[in-house]
Amino acid sequence: MILSFAYTAPQYAAGIKTETRRFWKPKQIEQWQSFFDRGMLIHQAYDKSPRNGGKPIPEAPRFRLVERPFLQPLKEMTAADLKAEGGMCATVIEFAALVQQPLYGQACVIRFRPLRPDGSELIEQPFGAESTDGENKAAFIARLVAAGWPEAEAAAEYANIQRDTEGEP
Repeated sequence: MILSFAYTAPQYAAGIKTETRRFWKPKQIEQWQSFFDRGMLIHQAYDKSPRNGGKPIPEAPRFRLVERPFLQPLKEMTAADLKAEGGMCATVIEFAALVQQPLYGQACVIRFRPLRPDGSELIEQPFGAESTDGENKAAFIARLVAAGWPEAEAAAEYANIQRDTEGEP
């Protein structure tokens, strides 16, 4: 199956977006739950719908489901959920406005890990800057900038992590 990440493709490609909420009909939700139940965990990630000329996202053309898809009211989203959605909203109210749904609206939550073309996970720790996970400096900084960090702070964080884990950069 294909999921398109039209508005959040940069966050997905940077490995920041690790979950999505979709407002699907029950049959679509059941289909995704069935995929998980049957061990069909690898799916395709597109920059927009293939019907509209979308293509696989080059940095991570596939993703792996890490949890059975489930329904959740938007009002139950946590701060971690907002970050995993790509970090473009600071509050649940902002997110509900972005997706044009009421706070009590039921969304199907899909949790995943983006996969590089070779099948490895794009990043190991998607929510923070705890590790560079083998990323080069430019990729690490781009990931944090996409999550809303100022570029200078992202560069300083990279240097701090390198110093802490490997000695001076």
